Amino acid sequence: MIKSIELINWKTHKHTVMNFQKGVNVLVGVMGAGKSSVIDGISFGLFGTFPKLNHKRTTVEELISNRPSVKDDAEVRVTFTIGSDEYTVTRKLNRKESTSSRLEKNGSYLQTQTARVNEEIESLIKVNYDTFSRAIYAEQNGLDYFLELTKGDRKRQMDEMLGLDSFAKAEENATSLINQIKGLIGDEEQMLVKMDREELKSQIDKLAAEKDALEKEQLSLSAKSNESAATIKKLESELAALKSRYERSKALSNGIASTSGRIDALKKELLSIEAQGIDGKKAESDHDAGTKRLNECDAELKSLRKRESLEQKGLADAEAAVKLNQKRSDERDKLSEAVKGRVLDSMMKEHNAMNDTLQGIVKTLSSHRGRVEELRKQAAELSEHISKCPVCEREMDEGTRKTLLSRKEAAISEATASMDETQKQIKRLERELADSAKELDAVRLASSKLEDYKGVEEILAKSLQLAKAHKGEHERLSKSVEEHDREVQRLTKELNSLSIKLDALRRKEKHEREIAELSKTLESANAELRGINFDEKALYALQERITRESSLLKATDEKISGNERYMKSVESQIEERAKSLAGMNEIATRIETRRGQMGSMNKFRSALVDTEVRLRDSLIRSINTLMQSIWVEMYPYADYAAIRLNAKRDDYALEASTGAEESREWIEMDGVASGGERSIACLTMRIALAMVIVPNLRWLILDEPTHNIDENGINRFIGVLGGRLPELVEQIFIITHDSALKNISSARVYQLERDKDRNEYTSVAES
Repeated sequence: MIKSIELINWKTHKHTVMNFQKGVNVLVGVMGAGKSSVIDGISFGLFGTFPKLNHKRTTVEELISNRPSVKDDAEVRVTFTIGSDEYTVTRKLNRKESTSSRLEKNGSYLQTQTARVNEEIESLIKVNYDTFSRAIYAEQNGLDYFLELTKGDRKRQMDEMLGLDSFAKAEENATSLINQIKGLIGDEEQMLVKMDREELKSQIDKLAAEKDALEKEQLSLSAKSNESAATIKKLESELAALKSRYERSKALSNGIASTSGRIDALKKELLSIEAQGIDGKKAESDHDAGTKRLNECDAELKSLRKRESLEQKGLADAEAAVKLNQKRSDERDKLSEAVKGRVLDSMMKEHNAMNDTLQGIVKTLSSHRGRVEELRKQAAELSEHISKCPVCEREMDEGTRKTLLSRKEAAISEATASMDETQKQIKRLERELADSAKELDAVRLASSKLEDYKGVEEILAKSLQLAKAHKGEHERLSKSVEEHDREVQRLTKELNSLSIKLDALRRKEKHEREIAELSKTLESANAELRGINFDEKALYALQERITRESSLLKATDEKISGNERYMKSVESQIEERAKSLAGMNEIATRIETRRGQMGSMNKFRSALVDTEVRLRDSLIRSINTLMQSIWVEMYPYADYAAIRLNAKRDDYALEASTGAEESREWIEMDGVASGGERSIACLTMRIALAMVIVPNLRWLILDEPTHNIDENGINRFIGVLGGRLPELVEQIFIITHDSALKNISSARVYQLERDKDRNEYTSVAES
């Protein structure tokens, strides 16, 4: 049961709360009062959509209130019960964001994602939106919806509502599968016709025999290859021994030649040294004496250079002092010239006198300004046509006023001219005073600096004398350094000559020892070389034999490799043909299996067709039984005694019977019935469909159900709603502008009103 709905900023509803009852709930109001909006809200709350939104005849943004003022968001809250549990679903809409959803059970959170909320509600009430919108919710002007459909659409949608569409789909899928299996069997049978299994077996046997022959040949070749490899290994070992003797013989020969050459070179150098006739003892004595004298002379040279460096530094310092004091002397002369003929006290007196004169003129200018301000004030008063003198307050006529005013203005002009002249004089004196101050500062600075230069002449004379002394000593030391440097060079040259002679004597002794050692080595090498028995022809013959054996081994290995490749090809062919043979056997087996499957699928398809027919007949009987019981109470006339829903091969027809029961004739109402008759018939069918298709939910929502129904029909409808129908349907919602439906017995009535001229929100009154 739907317990309540709350609408916030939903279309014309600012904030509407409606509590519903079991049985009949009637929503009454004029066109545009917001009745259908309530039912749309129920559908939107349960499924997130309603017919107009689902068919894109409106948008989510248009659901949010835009009059009398535009709102940014809206909210729909629907509360319903299933058994003893209470569920509340809340949908929030926003102009800028997607719709959010929340489902609660007995006040506790259950789901929040919109898709999950929709799935949960459909699972709870066991109805999806399509069934709800076609069987339970009859939209305004949509009672005869099924009569307006084409035959194909009506058949398809009615089967979907009755749950029979799954049988048609299953039958279609079964037929498609049978055809697929039949096609596969045909294709595979053609494949078997094209293949020769006996020929394949013969080919496999021939290839297997060829493989056996190859394997035997490979064993023989492998033994031959191993024998050649062993022979080559033995020959290579012999070759290595010969090569070792050859390399040793070659090394000894090269060593003997090198040693002999070295001995000859050493003997030649000995003859050269002996030819010089060097006296070893005298050369050694002269070298020691020369070394001693060189060390003494070198020490004295270093001492002289140190003293020379000190004198050079003293000379540089003295010359720098001379340069500095000469500069100070020149600066003193310039300062003396600058203050020549200038007396500082006299200049100070002149400067102060000029400043006093300037201050006096400034005071005069201030007095002139006060005078001008006073005159201007008086002139301003005279300009106001006063009758009394502003100074003495005597009565004064107009002529006198103008005369006084003229005098005042002349005095102002004269005083202003004097002020201008005075200002020019002040500017001139200020410039002269600034120049005087600058000159006075320069004389003060020069006089102060002259005090710092006293005694500069005496200091300069001393600096010159010191520089002269340093210069003389530096020149003397430089000359002595040059003399000692030449002596050191001479002694060094003599020592180098003696060192060469002594070195030659030392080399002579070393060469004599080396010649003795090399002679022994040469004798030993000649003896070893004579002991080596090496045959160069045997070496070349052994190399040629190894080459022949290697060529034979290579040819054998290549034959083995070729046979291996060919054997793999043979094995591949055997495997390929074996697979083909196995595939042919598998195809034959599969054909038999598929024939069995096709037989089973034919039986299954027949069972589907039979079950669909039986189930359709059962549902239609139930619907027609219920329709007939409702029709006799709903239809106020006797011309159509009964109605039924007739299931044809490709359509469903809503038919009415005419005539007596023994001569009853069924005709389709779509062709002969009036608008009101069609409405009552469709309303009857709607109620029956809702009860048969959704027996667990037992809801019915009718929007303007009395459209095209006359007064008698409406009265019968009111009677059914107040009597038998609530026994069949647990909860009924009627949306109408017809106030007569307020009279339904035990119905809860909701009066919806809205001042459309003032664009106001919907208001609801419950009775």
